[in-house]
Amino acid sequence: MSLPTPETEFAPAAPRRRRLTLSKMFSWAAAAAFVGLIAFFVVEAGMFASLVPEPAQEQASVQNPEQITVGASRYTGSDKDRQPYWVEAKSGIQDAQNRDLVHMNAVTGELTRLSGAVLSLTSAEALYDTKSKALDLKGKVKLESKGSFVAQMASARVVLEDKAVDTDVPVLVTFDAGTINAQAMKITDDGKRILFFNGVKARFQQAPSGPSDGSSTP
Repeated sequence: MSLPTPETEFAPAAPRRRRLTLSKMFSWAAAAAFVGLIAFFVVEAGMFASLVPEPAQEQASVQNPEQITVGASRYTGSDKDRQPYWVEAKSGIQDAQNRDLVHMNAVTGELTRLSGAVLSLTSAEALYDTKSKALDLKGKVKLESKGSFVAQMASARVVLEDKAVDTDVPVLVTFDAGTINAQAMKITDDGKRILFFNGVKARFQQAPSGPSDGSSTP
């Protein structure tokens, strides 16, 4: 009896190796197809874009970030005598340190006395305390009570709720009877009391005199 040759003994192993190789190839192909399918759905769903970090964008610099520009503004209220007042400004900026303060430009305003007379005010700028209702006027300050007087000065403090005015700088007051120069002035008691301090100088206009015999001219 003849011995089997090596070819005859190991011939069945070759088809198994081919089957194993093909099986591995199919497994890899299936895995690759599965990964590709997942990637397709990720891209379609927009998830890939969210996973990629966006480039940092340069933010615009802001000057005085703590300040708030108010713009044209108007403040109204009633004083202790329940009389109305108002203050307007063409522009304003909220103070960076104290939010109760507003820096105002081109200021105008009015306070109403119990008699109904109006005291108007103007100034180049002002600092308004929204909490205490105090207004610090500065630059070409003018206070006017029509038919009564006009006061001009460089600065003054006005407490709106009291209708009180206080200035410690030179002031010129003009009225029908003449003028008064002083180094300080204070208005209190609903505008009924006007006090002048330090080096007060008053000039009064003389009324035109009529004929000495008392007769009137035609």
